[in-house]
Amino acid sequence: MSKYIIAGGGLAGLAAAYAMQNTKNNISLLEAENRVGGRILTIPHHGRFMDLGAQFYCRGNHNFWNLATAVGCSPPKIIKGLVPNIYHQDRRLLLTLKNILLNTSLKEKIELSKLRYKLNRFDYNSDFNIDNDTTFSEWYYKHIGNEMLWLCDALLRGICFSYSNKISAGYALRILKAILADNLYTFNEGMGEINTKLENFLNRRKNVHLILKADIKKINIENDAVSDCTYEFQNNLVNVNTNKLISTVPAPILYKVLNQKIKPLNEIEYSPVVYLLLLFNKHMRGDLDIFFSDPKFPISGTANEMYKFQGGMGALGVIFPDCGKIIKKTNDQITNLAINLLSDKLPINEKHITGSIVLRWHYGMPVPSPQFFINQNAIKNHGIDGLYICGDFMNMPCLEGAIVSVYDSLNLK
Repeated sequence: MSKYIIAGGGLAGLAAAYAMQNTKNNISLLEAENRVGGRILTIPHHGRFMDLGAQFYCRGNHNFWNLATAVGCSPPKIIKGLVPNIYHQDRRLLLTLKNILLNTSLKEKIELSKLRYKLNRFDYNSDFNIDNDTTFSEWYYKHIGNEMLWLCDALLRGICFSYSNKISAGYALRILKAILADNLYTFNEGMGEINTKLENFLNRRKNVHLILKADIKKINIENDAVSDCTYEFQNNLVNVNTNKLISTVPAPILYKVLNQKIKPLNEIEYSPVVYLLLLFNKHMRGDLDIFFSDPKFPISGTANEMYKFQGGMGALGVIFPDCGKIIKKTNDQITNLAINLLSDKLPINEKHITGSIVLRWHYGMPVPSPQFFINQNAIKNHGIDGLYICGDFMNMPCLEGAIVSVYDSLNLK
């Protein structure tokens, strides 16, 4: 009997186990502690979350909503008539997204409508060169000009943790058109709760064995086929003979643990990300998202800028994207840096801060550059029998893409 090892965890790993549980036996999921949360942008709306990352890429019966509802999550809902609106004051380059049904101005609606009109003129069936061979900023300059590129860059930085002069035109356009869509999906549960429900569902399956906080250390390839792997669990190294290994770990990690190297894995560029949550002893103000469009500003944006936290208190989430140097700082240094940077832009009073939480994502998100898609195709044709490579870097980095990568790699319908 074949033993299936799923290395990596996260949504893609859980989705792989879920996809296989009806047709395969002897499945082990090595789930390292990874609570990135799908790497999607969500904002609260009347107790629900609006997803601005997953709805633009759906296919068949294995999309995110079907998986989430199958394990007990609330059915998805669609909120109509919601688009972001803009608050752009002088040269402070502050952009907020919020519900225009609650409060907005005619000027803001006109500005956003202009951008949406410009982008909606282009699609993949047009005569324009919208593909992944050029960067978005190059494509934008050629076909639209310079007007409102700052806004596109701010949105892309806040969601992709990268810049318009690095992201491919085709990918960036999909992201932006999704953000500016009239209809947005909502779900009640956050990603942590969805992952937990998936874990609970799989724990009830006799043919699935979840090994939490287990890290893959080595994958041996012999004669172009998987032979065995080694993982660390509770400070012990465990070796397992297997000829079927499904990997959902980030590309650089997979490259390191393979004894037969797949060079394009090492060429996938990632944006390191620091996420800081400042806790307050008071509720600050309404629910907002904030993006700073100045490329020199080290904070791209804040996810869930001000929202009710536990006990009804306020919290401010700050994202440092592409932060190779900042990620090495101490928690106190990161906290103080954020406070200093935001003190003249937001109503932050240090006496109201009760604590902070710092999360470091060394592999925050793959950078979907033109070279990214070339490397992706090369990885798909790796030629190693029994090695199935899944995860965000093997599809569009979003909830839907992580799941679809599993079905594509395993040739499942």
